Amino acid sequence: MKRFLRIIFVALGAFALIAGAVAWLQRDSLRESLNEWQKEREHNALINAIQTQVKQLPAVDEVVVMRLKYEPQFPGQEPFGKVDANNKLYEVKSVILKGRDAQSFTELWRSQIVIEDGASCHIPHHALRFLMEGRQISSAKICFLCMNAAIPCGSSTEDLIGFDFSSPEYTKLKEKIEGLVGAESKETMTAP
Repeated sequence: MKRFLRIIFVALGAFALIAGAVAWLQRDSLRESLNEWQKEREHNALINAIQTQVKQLPAVDEVVVMRLKYEPQFPGQEPFGKVDANNKLYEVKSVILKGRDAQSFTELWRSQIVIEDGASCHIPHHALRFLMEGRQISSAKICFLCMNAAIPCGSSTEDLIGFDFSSPEYTKLKEKIEGLVGAESKETMTAP
């Protein structure tokens, strides 16, 4: 019996040694696989968080809908925000929706079908600010040309999501926003 146990322990030790050697030889591949898995996990968590920002937007009592340009509209105008380090956005026109209008617009926003952003560009010409009791609870910079939006999602940067532009909900959102504040004009369709 002792001999049998000794054989088992030697076999297990040899197996562990071989497995360790294989793992050591494959360490770069294993590390790369682990890094890819971690990146995919973080990416999926981000997509879920952004979908939550759209689909589960809390109740609001005010929505600010804006049209943006890349040049100041008057001397000294403060930028609304940035697209990147070189391009700033300036408000051209805004409309404030309150009460039922704000609630109706928010429902339209929640109805959007969110997908991963496949566009390689984001040149926003519209922005949304969702407020409750004067406090901003969410925002988005929208590019109807790229069919995507930049939405802050708990980080210091904004993350891009795409919209299912073939859905009737997307068409209604685009028509509603452009009906309120106007569409991009040909001279503003690209960043400077």
